[in-house]
Amino acid sequence: GMLFIFDRPDRYTFWTKNTPLSLDMLWLNGQGIITHIDRDVPAGTHSHWASRTSPNLAHFVIELLAGTCDTFGIKTGHLTTVTASVLALTMPPSIDVHSRP
Repeated sequence: GMLFIFDRPDRYTFWTKNTPLSLDMLWLNGQGIITHIDRDVPAGTHSHWASRTSPNLAHFVIELLAGTCDTFGIKTGHLTTVTASVLALTMPPSIDVHSRP
């Protein structure tokens, strides 16, 4: 998969132009919690592709092979431990990235 890290939370748009595989796109807030999942986003070509925009403010996006979320039971509300590790390096010390709501 791929992890995208943004400087600030926003509603980002991703598209699948020239992406050879369908994807699951996970939208995460600043604490590494999955706030939305776009499942099975179609692969794209040079002339035809899909786009997705986060319905919520996102600070991170993870792209995985389509079906990964279903296979491993990944759901909205889960805390991503990989992102929590990254957050420990990128967020101000006043934010406890390991606390759960």
